[in-house]
Amino acid sequence: MGHILFSKKRLNYKKLLQKIIIDFLEKRRFDLIGKLRWLSPTEKQKKKYLEKNGKQLTKQRISYVIVEDFNSGSKLDSFEHTQLLISEIESDGIFYCICDYITLGNMGQKMRYKFKINNFKNSTNISEFDIDLLEENMIMTR
Repeated sequence: MGHILFSKKRLNYKKLLQKIIIDFLEKRRFDLIGKLRWLSPTEKQKKKYLEKNGKQLTKQRISYVIVEDFNSGSKLDSFEHTQLLISEIESDGIFYCICDYITLGNMGQKMRYKFKINNFKNSTNISEFDIDLLEENMIMTR
């Protein structure tokens, strides 16, 4: 797993998510924004990946837990909810966002966005970050 670039105390992930929304996702409305932590791959996932690809699976970017809710105190009273979650920034400037759209009956979809901060070694000011969207993948439909 890549090393974490910034400590939680030095980087305001809520402000970084707000920048991502403005720069890349401004046509969407989010009921919850927060931070995620990737779960380690299970032994079953590692075995299946090794058999299929001939390589060791060291990290996965699908399963996660929400570790911080930046909208604490907000109440969701709609039948549709959209969550946007951000991962830690890795040592190479890569981070991910998960957009989870949930409708009545627990239907919906999850999108995973892969971003890179190009100037992460030169700037710690979020407004100066030069961020590129590298990938956009649907990782689940319900």
